[in-house]
Amino acid sequence: KGPSLTSQVKISNVQFKNIRGTSTTYQVLSLICSPTVPCEGIQVADIDLKPITDAAKLRPSALKTAEPSLSGCLNAKVTFGGKHDGLSCDDHQVVAA
Repeated sequence: KGPSLTSQVKISNVQFKNIRGTSTTYQVLSLICSPTVPCEGIQVADIDLKPITDAAKLRPSALKTAEPSLSGCLNAKVTFGGKHDGLSCDDHQVVAA
């Protein structure tokens, strides 16, 4: 495995609003940002995403942990508002796809 590269692109002031549907992975929200230039000003509001309930249709990455979280964030400053059942960035791990 070669040296790890970090991005120099700063992502800020992004809004995810009014999103509804299903996901083929259990983790419906995954924000992975650079440790050298973390994402800031990310807003998540009125999100109603659910993993599909048929385990046979879930992608293999969805079955890696017994109790996966619905969201995962790494180096991202996110605020949540409105409906966002089960989504947060507090101490949740990002599940690799």
